[in-house]
Amino acid sequence: METKSMSKAVRVVARVKPSSSDPAVEASSASSVSVHKRDQSETVSISFGAQFAGSKDSCELDHFYEEDEAASSILAKEIKPLISSVFEGKDANVIAHGGRCSGKTLLIQGSEWEPGLVILSMAEMLSMAEERGDSVHKGRFN
Repeated sequence: METKSMSKAVRVVARVKPSSSDPAVEASSASSVSVHKRDQSETVSISFGAQFAGSKDSCELDHFYEEDEAASSILAKEIKPLISSVFEGKDANVIAHGGRCSGKTLLIQGSEWEPGLVILSMAEMLSMAEERGDSVHKGRFN
């Protein structure tokens, strides 16, 4: 069964980095990205300010997550369909890409207040395996 999230071979999504407590960081990034959402479409375009000559100043995304959206909402929309496809024997990858201090580690690993995508994904995989009656074995890779 193909879901809306799985209709393309590659989905490109972005999330604005959650706010920093450092005012210098906030001031330098406040106007660096603008988001343009088309009516009746999930596709968005983001534009970057103050780029160097020859750089691409905008790109198209399949979805855009605001800074206050939890990792659990990204899991539900983007990763759960991938996990389901893995149980059907397909491959899936999730890649966090971005500049230094852009929030990749926080999104993937999480914090003591909010689990990241790794913990949430593993919990979902174990839950799906249990629901299906599949066994889970602890293994060691060399």
